Amino acid sequence: MGYEPESENRGANNVLHGWSLHCSVTAVTQTINFNKSLSQGLFVESGLPRGAGRSFGDVSLPDRGAALFLDTGTQRAHVRLNPENGVAECSAAASLEDVLRETVPKGWVLPVVPGASGITIGGAIAADAHGKNHFQKGSIAEHLLQISLITPSGTVITASRETNSDVFWATVGGLGLTGIIVEASIALERISSIRIRQSQRRFSTVGEMLEIVESEKKSCEFLLGTVRGDFGPGHSWEGSVVIADHVDNGDQAEIHAYPRRGHVTVPAFFAALPISGLSTWALNRAIRARIRYFSGKEVDLDRFFFPQDALGSWNRLFGSTGFIDYQCCIPIDNAPDFLNDLHKLLNNNSMKCFLVAIKRFKGSENLNPLTFALDGISVAFDMPIRSNTLANLGELDRLAIQCGGRVNLIKDARLPRANFLQMYPRVNEWLKIKRQLDPNDSIRSKLSTRLGLTEL
Repeated sequence: MGYEPESENRGANNVLHGWSLHCSVTAVTQTINFNKSLSQGLFVESGLPRGAGRSFGDVSLPDRGAALFLDTGTQRAHVRLNPENGVAECSAAASLEDVLRETVPKGWVLPVVPGASGITIGGAIAADAHGKNHFQKGSIAEHLLQISLITPSGTVITASRETNSDVFWATVGGLGLTGIIVEASIALERISSIRIRQSQRRFSTVGEMLEIVESEKKSCEFLLGTVRGDFGPGHSWEGSVVIADHVDNGDQAEIHAYPRRGHVTVPAFFAALPISGLSTWALNRAIRARIRYFSGKEVDLDRFFFPQDALGSWNRLFGSTGFIDYQCCIPIDNAPDFLNDLHKLLNNNSMKCFLVAIKRFKGSENLNPLTFALDGISVAFDMPIRSNTLANLGELDRLAIQCGGRVNLIKDARLPRANFLQMYPRVNEWLKIKRQLDPNDSIRSKLSTRLGLTEL
């Protein structure tokens, strides 16, 4: 039903990877039984919560101790929906697909859907996940009503905006470092169809792209810009913006099932091959062809929300070196300068990206000091790792800081601490709550150690 992390034998030593496969750690995996912890106060000495392993960088890799998986027994993917008010009570171990399979046939959908169906609810909360409609619906934080959290001491805390609000806001977007999220209540959105209507507008400059985004965001629900990723001297900022809305079939329309596609899976042996350049070329063209094909057509929810799920374990296509996913958000007033400088950098270095995605964000209502969202433009690109990649990303960090932007920590595995502190100046506010919940730094990741969020 839901996604199971690959090759992770519970209770044994495993090599755990970020989804981009270029960072890894060897760790014991341990299952936390929620019901037993609730009754007996059981937890572990040290470790890190890990959901489906779909975060790109090192945020879900434990720096010390075990990788902790939530086990709720027969209730692993349990989703309880109140069909009258659209509130879903979910196990944090449930995947997005688990939730949608339960709620869509009853006429309700998650208001915010990130781009991989295997992401768990707990992982989405820890990441304060966003979708293609942040400019309208914000992040998952804006629809989250309540969470239950097991702290390192074994205490179970119920937190919301009104109760234990400091714990709530430190955990939503808190990178999994405050405890194990075990349950969540989420306010869903009513729908009357499983169809999404979409159209496409093309652009050939940064200015044209921004003009389309700013004009279309006033009236549509979803926006996603994609840019041709094979950069080089003289190449234009060429691409298209997909504009989309839910199809309205009327309040009485009946939805029979969630439309889940079949898919093919990339064989495991690809992960050992040095083929990242070829994969980048092929995926770039496949994504552009798909966008052209579906332009102006209605598609189902699954096809729209999770286009990359058509190819299971697609991360293996980048072979033994993996790839890097870099995402930053830039305030809207500074976006033209940043994007033009970014374009020059990508062209000058002939950087090849298989996906360059543009989203419009609104100002975040998440009170977590580590929140990623700004009122501006998000740009994300996936690229193979080459000899000059880290140096180029360091230059991008400099441009982002200069323009008042920040890097998405959920996708990161290389941001220097000095740059992090400039991008996230309120980190000490978050650390105060972290120290209260976890005074011994029992919960720590490779990212938290690298950025100074846990003690060395």
